Amino acid sequence: MGRNEATRKAGAIYRIGRILKTLLEILLQAEGVQKKVLGMQTLFEGMAVGIMDMVRWDSANPLASSMLNRVGMICDAKQADQIARQS
Repeated sequence: MGRNEATRKAGAIYRIGRILKTLLEILLQAEGVQKKVLGMQTLFEGMAVGIMDMVRWDSANPLASSMLNRVGMICDAKQADQIARQS
């Protein structure tokens, strides 16, 4: 996919920050596909949770805030359950 086609589909292409670029380069140098996949999942899942929190707290739309709050509570409950099982 060329840059023009990507821009047309996504609307815009944004440059990534220096820190994120460094993290991605380190992840791509990891040995084995499993380590790369786990690293990518950890990195981007963390970013997604952070973005959802920002939207939840900054949203002027009460429905969006309520939905994201409920998703956050579900995620927190699942994490607490997983931690309890590991203990």
